[in-house]
Amino acid sequence: MDVSVGILLALATAIMWGSREILLRKAFEATRPVYGVFVTVAATFIISLIAALLYESALWNRLALTDVVLWTVIGVLHFPVAMTLYYLAIDSVGASRTSVVSNVSAILTPLLGMALLDEPSTLTVIAGVLVAGAGVFTVSASDVDRDEWRWQKGIAYALLAGLVWSVTNLLTRFGFAEHRFPMTALAIASGVPLLPMVLYLISRDVGVGMLSDMKRSRRLVSGCFLSALGQVTLFAALSFAPTIYVVPTYNLKSVVTVILAYVIIPKSERINTRVILGAILAIAGIVLINL
Repeated sequence: MDVSVGILLALATAIMWGSREILLRKAFEATRPVYGVFVTVAATFIISLIAALLYESALWNRLALTDVVLWTVIGVLHFPVAMTLYYLAIDSVGASRTSVVSNVSAILTPLLGMALLDEPSTLTVIAGVLVAGAGVFTVSASDVDRDEWRWQKGIAYALLAGLVWSVTNLLTRFGFAEHRFPMTALAIASGVPLLPMVLYLISRDVGVGMLSDMKRSRRLVSGCFLSALGQVTLFAALSFAPTIYVVPTYNLKSVVTVILAYVIIPKSERINTRVILGAILAIAGIVLINL
């Protein structure tokens, strides 16, 4: 039952994040990705803190210093590092390519889970990892007529984001091994990095510009809100099910992203055959991992 709940929550994350990519792709044409990171982290902190106060406050006496340190490390890696890389990748190479290439996390996380957490390994999981890896490589090679340096940089950003997320996904599952309080964990993970981010924005004197962009761009606010809700459902999913099920499932966001990009913003995304083929291979690998 717990595994089924985790998979459903991960699927909800996939739908919300697939929609988020399109909104942010258009928003970043008129605003800076760093604003999106800040709004996402702030929204995540507010939502998760409210949920923790309502449903998990009775568990806070079980929190140890090691728990706080672990979730702080996860938060720093997950938000200021990986999310900034991911949003920069969307701005550089588009939503569909970024979404598929970052699926490298779906390849690395099961392998790390099998090696370090004794999570189940089967031939279908190994085959799925290989097929998904072929999909990521195919999209990485789906060159388009754009600035070559910007293209290479964007693909590198997406790969690095996926790499960091594979580590944070594993650490998150490890953190839930003894205690299950996902909203408290997420509040710590998003709240601790939030203060230095606020100080950074103040020191750079960009707060007024960010607020102005938020007022003008409903896409930015909507995309960041979906991103925050997805963080909540992802952490909840990882508290119910092993990473070997959760990570491949939420990476189905690539399907949602490619479909929406093709229908809504085809001129911006310029989806070609390699992107479609890569997305199919990545999702086929994810399905194999879930069998």
